[in-house]
Amino acid sequence: MGMFVECGVLKTNTARELWNEADFSGILGHSAIMQSVFALLRQVMPTDVRVLISGESGTGKECIARAIHDGSPRQQGPFVAVDCGALPANLLESELFGYVKGAFTGADRDRKGLFEEAHGGTLFLDEIVNMPMELQAKLLRAIQESEIRPLGSSQVRKVNARIIAAASESVRDEMIAGKFRRDLFYRLNVVNINLPALRERKEDIPILAEHFLSAMNKKYGKHLKGFHADTMPHLEAYAWPGNIRELEHAMERAVVLCQSEQLRQTDFPFFETPSAAGNTLFQPRPWDEAIFELKRQYLANVLKYTGGAKKQAAEILQIQPTYLSRLLKNLRVEE
Repeated sequence: MGMFVECGVLKTNTARELWNEADFSGILGHSAIMQSVFALLRQVMPTDVRVLISGESGTGKECIARAIHDGSPRQQGPFVAVDCGALPANLLESELFGYVKGAFTGADRDRKGLFEEAHGGTLFLDEIVNMPMELQAKLLRAIQESEIRPLGSSQVRKVNARIIAAASESVRDEMIAGKFRRDLFYRLNVVNINLPALRERKEDIPILAEHFLSAMNKKYGKHLKGFHADTMPHLEAYAWPGNIRELEHAMERAVVLCQSEQLRQTDFPFFETPSAAGNTLFQPRPWDEAIFELKRQYLANVLKYTGGAKKQAAEILQIQPTYLSRLLKNLRVEE
């Protein structure tokens, strides 16, 4: 369904007029907290300012980055995205800056990097906190000098791309811990947009769920007629540790397997009960420990959903299988 669907994209003119968010690529949300996000977007869109988007996994950071690009003077240029946590350091470097023929074994031709591919447009650096320190130095120079040096080349090349970065973890905390360059942080964090978790904007769940129902009906040729009265309170009570992405996939599964005309609470059986989710979420604990548990629990739920199939789980999470394996190990998720 793509990142725009993850954010909840309005497809019809009627819906666009109803929610009046066409300026934001149809990003859904009428909660006060999302209205604050929209207000900030209105200010940064017409500019070329660098933006750092923060928010938990699944909150729609790439969607926001695309919306900024689509509303900017660079909208006719390319939008190029890269997940800095999905590639080893050496591959990430060659992806970003490109290389010349003979730069390393297997480099049998020149290849442009993503900086050059994004020329005249926007380069979106997702999960920027995963970028190694030595590569952060090269990124800083590229931003400061508007030039890059491809691997194996002695010549610099001018580049002109707006930089939007994003992270699921606090870049400021990583900077304080000495794991992220302070000078790079201040270069990237000219404007910060913090996306709320879905549990912090539960009043938006009905419109998101209705949108996903419409999209999945169309995708799978089904004709479900909304939600039974017991369903929406069930969805609103759940913590949604995977945020909008988890809601999207929950809706997809429910629509595919539903045997009646309306979605019922029983069509959402694969995650913990709302009461259990609430007790887990609000049990007093340190912040880092709580976030660790939310991530661990969500990965466990996704694996349960896929029957343990890692490839399918990686596709749902929109990450590389190798990165998923690292997450499973780091978060101590039983496979």
